[in-house]
Amino acid sequence: FFKPFVNKNYDIQSHAYYHCLFPDSLTNYNNIKLAHLLLKRLGITPSGFNAPEYFWFNHTARLIEDLGYKYSNSFGYDYSNYPHRPLINNKLRQYYEIPPSPTNYNRFSTALKTNNNSLISKYLIKLIFMYY
Repeated sequence: FFKPFVNKNYDIQSHAYYHCLFPDSLTNYNNIKLAHLLLKRLGITPSGFNAPEYFWFNHTARLIEDLGYKYSNSFGYDYSNYPHRPLINNKLRQYYEIPPSPTNYNRFSTALKTNNNSLISKYLIKLIFMYY
């Protein structure tokens, strides 16, 4: 299923194995790690994590970093905002949070007075790789 997408350099993110996050760190780690390992077995090295549903626990930030993700897109953490490095538990995290929301796209297109997806993509790629 994934092969055509991998061959075309699609960004395939991890979404955890079970469609939820758990309140305890160990169960959460196993949940996220299992999905990560399954993707790796398929030849996919995910660089992004998308937390399922509206779940978010602060220990998730450490797990995202431990697994080497460069960005997160987690509605339960933040939405309708600009991409940023989150400050969680008094620590500026090493990954970027790219909050999900159609208003992000609208902010760009309104500011640019265009619907240029290419320009937006280039901006986000530059932002993500600025520090990596």
